[in-house]
Order: sequence, then C-alpha cells, then structure tokens
Amino acid sequence: MLLSLRRCALLVLLAAGICLGSGRTLDLYVIDVGQGNATLLVSPSGKAMLYDDGPRKTAGNVMAVMKEAGVKELDYIVISHYHEDHFGGTAEIAGKFKVGTFADHGASVEAAKSEEWWKTLKGSQYKDGMGRAYDELYGQYTKTTAQGRHLVVKAGDKIAFQGVETQAVCAAGKRISKPLKGAGEPNPACAGIESRLEDYGEDGQSIGLLFTLGKFRFIELGDLSWNLSNALFCPNNPIGAVDAYVITHHARSYPKEAGELSWSWSSCPKSEVWGLRPRIAIGSLGSGAPIRRPDALEVVHASPGLEDLWQTRVVTVGAEKEYNAPEQFIANMGGRSETPAYIKVSASPGGSFTVTNSRNSFTKRYRGAK
Repeated sequence: MLLSLRRCALLVLLAAGICLGSGRTLDLYVIDVGQGNATLLVSPSGKAMLYDDGPRKTAGNVMAVMKEAGVKELDYIVISHYHEDHFGGTAEIAGKFKVGTFADHGASVEAAKSEEWWKTLKGSQYKDGMGRAYDELYGQYTKTTAQGRHLVVKAGDKIAFQGVETQAVCAAGKRISKPLKGAGEPNPACAGIESRLEDYGEDGQSIGLLFTLGKFRFIELGDLSWNLSNALFCPNNPIGAVDAYVITHHARSYPKEAGELSWSWSSCPKSEVWGLRPRIAIGSLGSGAPIRRPDALEVVHASPGLEDLWQTRVVTVGAEKEYNAPEQFIANMGGRSETPAYIKVSASPGGSFTVTNSRNSFTKRYRGAK
C-alpha cells in the first residue's frame, strides 16, 4: 500500500513536471537597430539563436537585449545576407559571447568587386570607397567565423535548434522545390504581378527561415527581393499561413522613376504577404526615406487576416509615415533611448502568443488559430 502511494505521488510529480515543461515558450526579440535586422530567438529548451545582428554601431543594443533575456552564449548566429545592416555586428558580438555555429549562405556575391561595379549597383546612392569599405567589413566577418564552426545553409535545409523546427525556405538565390506539409495550394495573390530586373546582389541571396513550435509559425525572409519572392510564392504557395512575420526588406518600395534596379529590389509583393496571411506583422523599418513609396506597407495593412502591425521604430520621413502603427505598438518613438528597444513575442506550442512592447510594457495576447 505504501509503495502504491509512493508510485502515485511519483506519477503526480511527473505529470506536474510535464505540465510545467509544456508551458515554456519560444521567445522572439525583434530588436530596434535602426534600418536593419536583428532577431534573438530563445527556444523552450533555453537554446539561443541570433538571426542577423544589425549594423556595427548598434551591436551594444543587441548584446544588452541578450543579457536581459538571460542569454549567456549563442548556439547560432545566422546571417541572412552580407549587408552591413544585417551582419555588421557579428565580430563585436562574437568577441563578447561564445558562439556555437556561424551560419550563412556561403561566399558573398558582392565581395572583391571594383568601384565601377559598385557605382552601377548603387547608382545615386554610391559613395567613394564603398567597395573597399565593404570588403573590409566582409573580411572581418570571415575572419571571425573562421574561429568557430561554420555552416552553409541551403534552401530546404533544417537547422538543429532544439525544440523548434527551423527550416530554410530560401537561400543563395534558390528556393524550396517542394511545398511544406499542408501547403502547396494555388496562390490567387500572384495574379497581375509583373516581373522586374533580376537581383544580382546580396539581397537576393537572403536566407529565409520558418520557425515552427507546435501550431505556432514565425517567418523572416531577410531582404528577399521582388522576383525571387514571386518565384518562391507563385504560382503555388509552398509555405502556407503564419502567425508572425517580420516585414521583408524593411518594407522597401521605390518607384520605377528612381531607377529600374531600385524598383526591382523593392519588397513585399502581394504573392508573399497575402500568401503568408500573417496574424501580426513586425516592421523593422528605420525612420524612413523621402524617395520611398508606401506600396509595401499598403500591401501589409490590407493583408487578409492581419490583426496588428508592430514596429521597432516609428517612421518619421516620407509617405510611409502615414502608415505607422498606433503609438502603443511602436518600441522606439524616435530619439535616443536609455534602454534598447524591441518587440517581444512569446509563443506556446498550442499556437497562442503574446506580444510586448519594451518601451511601455504594453502587451497583447493572441489566441491560438482555430
């Protein structure tokens, strides 16, 4: 009888332990780094991944958020592509925190190019010595990654991030060839979208990652540009709907009059955004630019099923500022902040999640999708 009681007590304790363990969340911190991306992910098992790390000048902000999240070392730094606002902080962060694996798409397609090549690529945005500065930063990155384990990610690969299914849906200009489970239906949002110039720069090399915890799905596609996005989502949608989505390429939209290259690097065609049908979109937009158009943000706002837009920073310049989220949903309202700003998403395997604004602690809970 006593043995039976002990067994019952043990079963109760085990059951309680299972309940406690199942209550742990996947935490995502989309960090304000100006115009750039840095997303910290902490799995239910306590593993940590930094997906892009922003420009060099804001590496301190990223590390401050890591410390606030209780992260003492990184299992991964995954770099979507080699532009300074996505990989500039790698060397400094890796100098302060142990990194298990550095993951990227392979060699840069913009390294070791002439200044004339850069002039053609950047047009009116070109600055003298841009190519040399790029090679110096990229060289610093390769030197840093050579000190640890290095993983080249290809489209379709899965990254072993304990407790969270993590799959690359695109990388190095390639995309997944087969639809994911439950996806693959024709995408009506592809209708009427015209093709633009091919992207031969780093934006088009972006690693796009889909994170799945039970019923919760989160996606981030780096700076994937127009044609490549349409190729991924058309004519059939191989990914399906998601709960949370970081707006691709900072919602960058340029008019054709700004030059065909800039127009072609624009992001967020309907095929992508409406195909994903995110419940929330998170914008890492920077403060805006006078020449930009609000096309991408119009597409996001009109996306079927969108419940809210959250932003790491308010847009203050250009037509995009008319599309800012309500103030309570924006982490940085401009100017310098005493503490780093971020939007935090905490998701449970059942599909429910909460989103919190670090600036004002405003929190909203979203029920699991039916």
